[in-house]
Amino acid sequence: FGYDFAYTERYDPRFLDWCDQQRHGAILWWKPSHCCTFMGWVTHNNRQHAAILDNNYPGRFELVEREQFIRLWSGYGGFALCLLRPPTISMPYQSYELQ
Repeated sequence: FGYDFAYTERYDPRFLDWCDQQRHGAILWWKPSHCCTFMGWVTHNNRQHAAILDNNYPGRFELVEREQFIRLWSGYGGFALCLLRPPTISMPYQSYELQ
C-alpha cells in the first residue's frame, strides 16, 4: 500500500516512548493470540500507565502500570508497529476531574 512504518521485533520500551512522544498509536501483541493498540503513556494515581485499546472493547482504555506492561509485553515477544503519518488527535479525556 505504500505506507511508511516503524517497528520493533524485540521489546524495546524506547520505541513506545518514541511513539508516545510522536503521538503515534502502535499495534502490538499484548494478549494471547490477540493484537491491541498502544495509545500512549498516561498518568493515573501519580503512576505512569500504558493506555491500551482492545478492538473487542472499543471506547474503553485498559490502563496497565508501565513496568508491569513492559514485562508482560516482552513475554508476548515484544513486537510493535506504527504507521509514520501525521499525528492523531490527542488522547480523549474526561470533561471533569474528581478531587
